[in-house]
Amino acid sequence: EKVRQGKTDLALKDLGAMKEEKLSPVEIATKKNLMGVINFSQKRYEASAKNFEEALTLAKDDPGLNAQIYLNLGSAYYKLNQNEKALSTLSLANYKNLQDSEAKKFHQLYALLSQQLGKKEQGLSALIRSLEDKKSISELGSEARFTQVEEQFKKLSSSERVRLLEEFDQEKNLAVAYLAYKEAEVAFREGDKDKVKDYSEWIEKRYGGNSEIMGLVASLGARNQNNNAKIDVRYIGVALPLSGDLKGLGERALAGID
Repeated sequence: EKVRQGKTDLALKDLGAMKEEKLSPVEIATKKNLMGVINFSQKRYEASAKNFEEALTLAKDDPGLNAQIYLNLGSAYYKLNQNEKALSTLSLANYKNLQDSEAKKFHQLYALLSQQLGKKEQGLSALIRSLEDKKSISELGSEARFTQVEEQFKKLSSSERVRLLEEFDQEKNLAVAYLAYKEAEVAFREGDKDKVKDYSEWIEKRYGGNSEIMGLVASLGARNQNNNAKIDVRYIGVALPLSGDLKGLGERALAGID
């Protein structure tokens, strides 16, 4: 309550004076974590890192608190420019035990650190997970992070793109479904009907309950059925009169094109 009132120094004093003899390990961890959060908010990052390190040794019996402390400690290391240490700390956290808002922060920081340290695929996976709260394609389209995802995804090789999609096999993430749909579209343009079918079935199996994505897949499936031949982009159609009064003009134009 004192933190909410802006009385952070007083709150720290109260926490420091709190006797720990009658507190459980998890309660002590909660106390030290709060001290770390206050110090972090005041940009005392070294002090906050020490608080979080102490809290972490006591929070094993509370999965939610444990994950939150890992996130806080990783954030403190990041502020101290200890990026490798920050990333290795986040890697130990089970982000599934975080609340949605905290999990989003986790994935964003993980993606940032991974990219800064040259771990591109790892960073891309985290960036995709930071979008798991998006429920519609329009939401995805208006999100700058999804533009980043698309750009980075396109730079991967075909096998790397498949491997990345399969990494999310058990997760319901609309960004993944849309990326898979985009891959199916590419296969359609290349005339690979089997690959279109494979991607469509993969999406339907995992996202069959999403009417928006299934509408796109159904439309593509219908076009795929009617697409009997691969489009050869080396040819360009032209309409010219080769009979009647303008026959000569048409023949000359055709000769010029040839």
